[in-house]
This record gives sequence, structure tokens and C-alpha cells, in this order.
Amino acid sequence: LNFTHHADLLYSKANQKLGLLRRTCHFVQNIRKKRALYLSLVRSLFEHCPIVWRPSATSTIDKLETIQKHAFKWILNDIHVSFSSTYMYYVQCKQFNILPIRFRFDYHDLKFFHSVVHGFSCVTLPEYIKPFTGSSLRSSHLDSKSFVSSVTPKNLTTMSNSASK
Repeated sequence: LNFTHHADLLYSKANQKLGLLRRTCHFVQNIRKKRALYLSLVRSLFEHCPIVWRPSATSTIDKLETIQKHAFKWILNDIHVSFSSTYMYYVQCKQFNILPIRFRFDYHDLKFFHSVVHGFSCVTLPEYIKPFTGSSLRSSHLDSKSFVSSVTPKNLTTMSNSASK
């Protein structure tokens, strides 16, 4: 499944809402209030079922991150601030106590996996994913909290077949 079109629609909708915030809330000067407006009206769009539509392409995730970068400029009242460096963007995220969107997607995936593993969800783990029960060797980095899959990725299967010929 490809949800790129859905992500593009969300990008457009978030951009419209951020533009509306800029135009109608120009009188709000408090950074905490602007942050709350952004989180409730714009960022909340990306929080609805992200484990279903999460984009896998880095370019699509970067596109969604630009919304947050524009929001930070609005919150700071500084349109000249640059987030061309990933480090500076992460520093700003930390200052506002907001996860970058790509990490927020990871968080939702991990939270869902945790709920499945511990039986808090009606979804169950597929039979090919099992907890690791072997010996924990340093080289394998596996321990009692690890999971292993009995499914071999296609590219590894074709590589091993071509190497044996």
C-alpha cells in the first residue's frame, strides 16, 4: 500500500491551517500559547492513525517536517531563522519539547508494537514473529526482550541463490 497521496493531502491541510493561524492569531505573542495552538490545530492532523498511513519515503517525511519548521518560525516570530542544519532543527524541537515528526512516527509504531506484545490490543503477533529464546551472544545483540522473524527477506534469498550458482 502506498499512502503518499494521503500524506500529500495532510501536508496541504496542515499548511492551510498553519496559514490560518498566522493570519488570525498574529496578536498572540506568548510562545507557549503559540505552541499550544500549533499542537492542537496543525500537528494533531499527523497524530490520527499514523501506524496506518505513515510515509516510508524520506522525501515525504521531510515534506511533513517542513510544516513543523515553518511553525517554529511562526512561534519564534522570526521568519529569518534557518533550519537547514538538522542539528539546529533538533535543538529547536528540544527547546519546544516537541518530537520531530519522523521520531513521532517511530514512537507510535513502538507504542503499537508494545500494546500488541503485551495483549493490550485486539491485534496479535503473526506466528512468524516470536520472542528470542536462544543464547545471548555479544555478537548477535539479542536478549530476552528481542523478537525474531522466521521470514527471510526476498533480497537475501535471491542473493544466497545467486551466490550458490
